[in-house]
Amino acid sequence: MIEIEIKSWDGLLDKLQSKDFDSSSYIFRGVANSNYKLRPKIGRVVDGKRRFNLTRERALYDRFSQFSALHRLGRLDDPWENIAVAQHHGLPTRLLDWTFNPLVAVYFALEDRFPAGSGNADSSSNITDNADTRPPAAIYARRLPKQVDIRSVRSPLDLAEGDVLSFLPPHALPRLAVQSGVFTVHGKPDKDWDDNKTHVLLLSFDRKETTKATKKLLRFGVHRYALFPDLDGLSSYLQFRYTRGFSLQLAKLATPATASS
Repeated sequence: MIEIEIKSWDGLLDKLQSKDFDSSSYIFRGVANSNYKLRPKIGRVVDGKRRFNLTRERALYDRFSQFSALHRLGRLDDPWENIAVAQHHGLPTRLLDWTFNPLVAVYFALEDRFPAGSGNADSSSNITDNADTRPPAAIYARRLPKQVDIRSVRSPLDLAEGDVLSFLPPHALPRLAVQSGVFTVHGKPDKDWDDNKTHVLLLSFDRKETTKATKKLLRFGVHRYALFPDLDGLSSYLQFRYTRGFSLQLAKLATPATASS
């Protein structure tokens, strides 16, 4: 991994627009903690225990395919579509989420760090300026790996152990489209992925810079409802604006025209 420390919003934009990353072949992944490595959820250690094995993974996908049929449309017999839908609904899989849109990655990296009182509400005066002692958030950036040929690889479980390939998912869910999403699929999901081709942008933002990022992302239309266009996303977005003191009004009502005599 190639680590780059970023201390300001402006510095982050400069880096993302530099020749290093300003290419349509680059993908980005935002994480809230720089200690989170590039390992799919299904292969991570949980409570000190390694729970992954291929038999359990296969059973997990089979049960998801069986029980999710009640809740969705689409090709229920397609293992690649099923795993994409499962990943976006939080099921542990051998996929990792990435995006072609770097601002989407920034949002996911900073989402749980957006400070209360970021807007103009009086409540902001009650917020302390204690330093954030957590590890910095991070954005992984790298070129898109070779794409898996889903016509010849029937299932994600058939991937060779040493392979990490990209998978462009069908837009079976609105969020897959609006997040400019792409996946990497890992033949060895219980191992960290580090091929020395990935940059890690460490977002060492103080409170002022995090607040600035909050406002800029809102201004650019990158927020919870934009990325999760459903009622849950809408409610989370409006709650965010309400609790952070941002305006909930679009414009004042126009003065009604008086009738001519």
